[in-house]
Amino acid sequence: MRAFGDDFTLVEVKEAAEGLPENLPETVCAFANMPQGGTVLLGVSQRQSFAVTGIASPNDMIQAVTSQTRESVTPAPHIDLYPVSVDGHTVIVVDVTALAPSQKPAEYRGKAYLRQADGDYRMNSNDHRMIDVEALHDSERVAYDLVSVPGTSIADLDPELLPRYLVSIRASSRRLKNATDEDICRLVSVTTPTGELTTAGLYALGYYPQGKLPSLAVTAAVQLPRDGSGARTQNRQDFDGPLPALLEEIQEWIMANTGTSDVYRPDGHMVRRPEFPPRAVRELIANALVHRDLGPETLGTGDRVQVRITPETLIIASPGGLRGLSVRELESNEHTQKAVNQRLYEMAKHLTTADGAGVIEGEGGGVREALAETRDADLNRPRFFDNGVKFTVLLRRGSVFSPSDLQRISELAPDIRLSHIQKVLLLSLDDGERWSITRMCDEFSPLSRTEAQTQVDGLVRQELIAETAAGIQLKGRKPTATDTGPDVAASPETPAEPEQAGRSGQYRQYGQYGQPHGSAADQEELRAITKHGPAVVAVLDAEAPGPGTAHSPVGVQTIADRVGLSVSTTRYALARLIAAGAIEMVGGQGQHATGYRRR
Repeated sequence: MRAFGDDFTLVEVKEAAEGLPENLPETVCAFANMPQGGTVLLGVSQRQSFAVTGIASPNDMIQAVTSQTRESVTPAPHIDLYPVSVDGHTVIVVDVTALAPSQKPAEYRGKAYLRQADGDYRMNSNDHRMIDVEALHDSERVAYDLVSVPGTSIADLDPELLPRYLVSIRASSRRLKNATDEDICRLVSVTTPTGELTTAGLYALGYYPQGKLPSLAVTAAVQLPRDGSGARTQNRQDFDGPLPALLEEIQEWIMANTGTSDVYRPDGHMVRRPEFPPRAVRELIANALVHRDLGPETLGTGDRVQVRITPETLIIASPGGLRGLSVRELESNEHTQKAVNQRLYEMAKHLTTADGAGVIEGEGGGVREALAETRDADLNRPRFFDNGVKFTVLLRRGSVFSPSDLQRISELAPDIRLSHIQKVLLLSLDDGERWSITRMCDEFSPLSRTEAQTQVDGLVRQELIAETAAGIQLKGRKPTATDTGPDVAASPETPAEPEQAGRSGQYRQYGQYGQPHGSAADQEELRAITKHGPAVVAVLDAEAPGPGTAHSPVGVQTIADRVGLSVSTTRYALARLIAAGAIEMVGGQGQHATGYRRR
C-alpha cells in the first residue's frame, strides 16, 4: 500500500484511533458481497502514509466490531478477528468471509454495497441483477452469447473475416470439413436456426456490431491530472468493428499513448522498447473483450469495455466478473480455462487480426503470459480486481526498481546481467529477508519450482548467494536477529542491525550533505524510529540557513529525490518521525505547499 499509494479492493485500512470507524459496517457489507470477501486492518493510518498507529484496547475493539456486524449488517457475514503486533503496536485484522451467492446481497441500513478500486459504493439496480444471476445454477443461467440479434443475417458478417474463419474451422474439424458456409455458421452458433446472427456471431464476425449493440464498442482516453486547466481527458476515442479489429486498434492506441525507452540488448545494440510489453497488453485486452458480460444488465445499459491511461496506471475494465474461478486461481501456476461466454470463446480461437496473429490461444494461459511478460520487463505486477459486476486490470507505469535499487544491484553484482527475479532476490536478501523456493513460486507466480531453482542456481554459480539448509542468503552474510522468516516479507521499515547500517549503498543518499548531524547516539535513536530517519533528517538539517536560525520547510518530493527513495517510502518515514516528535509538518495534508522541518 505504501508503494502503491492507496489501499486495495480486497484490503482496507482504518485508523480507528477514536473507537469504531463510522463507515466500518459499509466496508464489511461490501466485502460480504464480493466474490472473495476481504480484509480490514484497524490501527493503520492512510492519512499518515499507512503508518501503523495501533489500537489501544484490542479486546474491546474485537468485541465492538463483532457486535456491530451482527446488529447492523443483514445477513451478517462470518468474520474472523485477531490481533497482530506490528512495529510495537497492536493491529486488529478483520477477515470478512463472502456470503454464499444465494444469501447476497448483504445490506447496511437497507442499502447494499460493493467494492470498487479502493472504496465502497452503493449497488445500483443492474448490480443487484448481476448478483442475482450469480446465484443461479449454471443450468438456470441464460447463455447470452447465444441470444439472437433481431434484424440480422449472414449478410451482416465481415467479408474479410468470415472466409478466414471458415478456413480455420474446416481445418480443425473433420466433421465440418465439407460442410457449407451456412451449415458451419449454424452449427458453431454464429447464426441461429432461423438465420439471424447470435450476439457472439455478431460480436466476433460482424462488419459493424455496434449498429445493433452499441455497448460492444470500447472507449479509451488519457486521464489528465487536475491542474486547474479544466481539461480532464485527451485523445479520447471510441472503437468499433468486430472483436479482432477492436483488439488490434486498442493495442495500437495504447502503444501510441504510452512511452518508450532505449535499452541495450545483450549483443550491445540499442533498441526502442515500449513502456508495456505488447504481448502482455494484447493478452489483457483480449481477455477483457472475450470474457466481458453480454447480458442485458450491461449491453442494455451502455456498459462497455473501458481503457484509461493515467499518469500512474494503465487501466482495463470489463463489464461482468469472473465466472467459476477466483483471482488467486487466475494468477496461479494451475491451468485455468473458464469461459464466461463459451460460444464466443470457441469462435475467438479461430479468429485472427489483420496481421495474421490469433486473437486468443485457447489454452487459458493469457493472464499467466501477461504476468510473465510484465515481470521480465521489470514492471510492477499487474493487479486484478473482481467485484462480481466488473473485472479490472491495473498496470502501474514505471519500473519496479528505483534508481537507488539499480545502484545497489550494480554494487551487489557488478557487470553481471540478472533476471528480474534475481534482482529482487539480491535486493531483499541485502535487506535481511529470507527466501525459499516455496516463497519464490508464490510471489513470482506463475513460476514452477524448477524455474525458481534455476534462478537460484544462476546466482549461486556467480557466487552471489548461498543456498543452505537455513534457506537462501547472500554469500558471506550471516543471518541476524532482524532477518524475517522464510515465507514472510520484511517490512520496508525493518530497522537494520548497527553493524549493517553502513552496508554498501545503505546511506549513500547523504551525498553532498555529508554525514548526518548529531552524535552517534542521536543517529541510533533516529534509526530506531525508521531506518531512513538519519538520511531524511540530514536533508532537513541541510536546509537550515545557519546556526541558531529556523529550518526552512522542505517538500516531500525534494526529500525523496535527495534521499534516493520513492515518495511513498519517504512519506512513511516522515510520518514515523512526526509521530516520534523528531520533525514537524508545515502546512496540511494534501496542500501543495506543505513541507517538513526539524523541531
